[in-house]
Amino acid sequence: MKHGGLDEVMGRIGERVLEQDDLLRTSWLLRRSDDGLKPLFDRLADICLEQLFLDLEFRHVVGELSDEDYLLKTARLITQCRTVGVRPPVTIEELDLGDADRRIGRFEPPFSD
Repeated sequence: MKHGGLDEVMGRIGERVLEQDDLLRTSWLLRRSDDGLKPLFDRLADICLEQLFLDLEFRHVVGELSDEDYLLKTARLITQCRTVGVRPPVTIEELDLGDADRRIGRFEPPFSD
């Protein structure tokens, strides 16, 4: 996951909010169709999970979280996802802290997918 500047992170957050809004409006239209609602709610759950990771990235970009805290909280969220059987949208290896010389320790998940 490319670690962007504040404008990029805010743009991605805005995109997720707009998609959430679209999915909720569409779900209202399909409220009587169980077959139509399931993929919408699956996607909505995915977007909400992405928002949790984006919140951590935002807090890191604005300086609220240090590199170490950002990695720790992201690793914790990844572990929580895997514990309940949800595939996280990011891995520790995909995190980019913006410093090409920085080496990130390899995160070993508690179990394989």
